[in-house]
Amino acid sequence: MDSKTAINTVEELRIQMHQDIDLKCDSIIERIKSGESLSESDNCIEKTMPLNSLSTFFKGKKITAVNFSDGREIAVSKWKEAVQIILQDCNSDEVMHNALIDICGKVYGKSRVLFADTPADMVAPIQIDGDMYLETKFDVESLLNVLKNRILDFVGYDYSRISIKFTEPNISINEVIDNESEEPIGFALGGM
Repeated sequence: MDSKTAINTVEELRIQMHQDIDLKCDSIIERIKSGESLSESDNCIEKTMPLNSLSTFFKGKKITAVNFSDGREIAVSKWKEAVQIILQDCNSDEVMHNALIDICGKVYGKSRVLFADTPADMVAPIQIDGDMYLETKFDVESLLNVLKNRILDFVGYDYSRISIKFTEPNISINEVIDNESEEPIGFALGGM
């Protein structure tokens, strides 16, 4: 990704994040005004970012769903589940299936095959199809880079309209509300 595209992506994400935070804060303010108590789910602000964002933006985030361009939203709790669902969607297209079969056994990491027709020699494989497995023993950034750069880009799968829904678990609204001290109040935005 060239620097102009990267800067544009960051600016788009900034706008989306501001909108998400504004909506969540407005909702919490209304609930406080109406006397409602806040639940644990209010401790996290849910956001959505396109999958084609820089993989580093997803580090430290807790994934909650994968959104496809056709309107499907599939709830997940782990990044490898999301990768599996995305690869299965790619594999459901006959042309993409054939392209994936062609690269099976040809995508390598430093010391082992990462995408193969057998889970042998993989530490944490996920099954995509009958004889199609992906190694997932990576951190989130590396896993998404393997998915996007080494597989989906290579086979020509358009993931630009897939988005990832996630939470920022480091923002605690209840701590702010319960804070009765005279000290200034601030939010801890993890990874920001």
